Amino acid sequence: MREVHIYTAEGVWGTDAPEPVLIRIENEIPALDHGLPGGEYARLSAEQFAAEGDALAEAIWSTCPGGTVDALIAALLTRRGSLLRVTHSQEK
Repeated sequence: MREVHIYTAEGVWGTDAPEPVLIRIENEIPALDHGLPGGEYARLSAEQFAAEGDALAEAIWSTCPGGTVDALIAALLTRRGSLLRVTHSQEK
């Protein structure tokens, strides 16, 4: 298993440093029933992804230094942005 070690943020204005967080990404996402009626599959999938995204964001936001969070956001947007590029035909 690959491990990634990241520094925690320092305490702010005399407060204690955040508690370390262990993030495990190791199990495949559970399968949902594709035969669910009228948009139910999409709704349940969206809820599942949103819950995991929120949990991951909270763990990172509350634990990592701001510079690390900023660099992560930039890296994620750069990777996602490359998927959203649209080429335009040359106007003559």
